[in-house]
Amino acid sequence: MEINENFDWVKNLDKLIENINNSQHRITGYTPNDIQKAYKNDDNEILDSARGKELKIKKANISKEVFEKGDLVRLHQPSDKTRQVWSNEVYEIERVYKPKKSYTVYEYKVEGLKDRFKEEELLKVVGDPQNKIEKVQKFVISKLIKPVIKDNKEYYEVQ
Repeated sequence: MEINENFDWVKNLDKLIENINNSQHRITGYTPNDIQKAYKNDDNEILDSARGKELKIKKANISKEVFEKGDLVRLHQPSDKTRQVWSNEVYEIERVYKPKKSYTVYEYKVEGLKDRFKEEELLKVVGDPQNKIEKVQKFVISKLIKPVIKDNKEYYEVQ
């Protein structure tokens, strides 16, 4: 069936409806006619299968809580000067805000900051707390090493 500017919709409406009702649905895997027959015949196997597939897709799209209160995270802070994308500081999740509507996402409040952050803006810090760098300190080599002259020889001492 070719549809163009001369297509007579009224004449071909029955064919279009038949095509739609006999086309397999991408989520349920059944045609609307199959579902209608199953409903009329109380065929719970087909109906439960179709509902299950649909619910599985819906649940996959619902926002999930990724972080919990007390988790340690770094913040997404891309820089033009360096390749570093995550903050040097480690923050603790102070509060988790659950979505009020199904199409919104969880938000997280971190200790010491006013803003709320979404999942993609946080990186969970895992591992032994003793190995965590809470803040990366930047050192200037010239301030760490000082030249010392003894016996007409120059040495460098680490401060």
